[in-house]
Amino acid sequence: MDGVNKKEVYAREILERIHVHSKDDGGIFSLTTGSQGSAKTSSMLSFLNYNIIHHPDEPIFFSNCYDSPLQFTKLGPKKWHIFVKQGSNIIFRDRDYDLKVFEPPHKTYFKVTESDGEKDYSDLWNKAKRGKCNAVFFGDRYEWMDFIAWLRARGRWSHVFIDEMAEITPAGTSGDVWHNINEFVLVLKDVRKSFVDVFCNSQACHDIDYRVWSRIMLWVYLPGAQKWKTSPIKQHVINSLEKSKELGNEAFLEFSKSYGKVRFTDIYKPMEGYHWDAHVVKEKNA
Repeated sequence: MDGVNKKEVYAREILERIHVHSKDDGGIFSLTTGSQGSAKTSSMLSFLNYNIIHHPDEPIFFSNCYDSPLQFTKLGPKKWHIFVKQGSNIIFRDRDYDLKVFEPPHKTYFKVTESDGEKDYSDLWNKAKRGKCNAVFFGDRYEWMDFIAWLRARGRWSHVFIDEMAEITPAGTSGDVWHNINEFVLVLKDVRKSFVDVFCNSQACHDIDYRVWSRIMLWVYLPGAQKWKTSPIKQHVINSLEKSKELGNEAFLEFSKSYGKVRFTDIYKPMEGYHWDAHVVKEKNA
């Protein structure tokens, strides 16, 4: 078996670890990284769509950036549902019509209750559509740390997909955000045994708080990626990853110091009539 075939075999074994549910192995925390246009979102949506097809009874939650195209709409209108937290001042805008405000279909509000300083997301959990991508808008992306911590205590399979993790756990923070990330890192340690999958992406891993790096179980390196310092993959090898519109972009999958090579075809394109974004309206006195 030549070297290329071995890499393909390793990649297939890693993909099986991601997609096959096992209470012994548990959930996974992964980061996909690469330059703009390297198919980061497409690769993540391929993982998401797999779960829609093969695990239709398990909730899937998607975190989109604000003031940016809604990436989940690329899945097609029958595969997603929008949830907005009450009081979050979220509006939706059509990027084809000078950011005209409109009400998108499937928009559902949900409430978050609090007691003893702990947040309860039961309303969102109960309303989440199984077999669909539930796009959730809290208004504050930092709240995803609280939500994932809440999911950890469910003891039931769930899947979280985060576009641009650096906006949720950014590098170089201080004060309350620094302490919140510190607590969140402890949560990430437990996602595997709590049956929570967390898939995220970022253009550069160094944009993410360094404490998060050590919790990443699966690394997906696309063209333009900068490797994590302890990765067994050499940077010049990552630099040689091929980009091809016809065949797809090459990527390395690294898990437990083993790695293999796959290709991700950028099949998830913006859909006509769905060039939207979400925006948080700031209060005038804020």
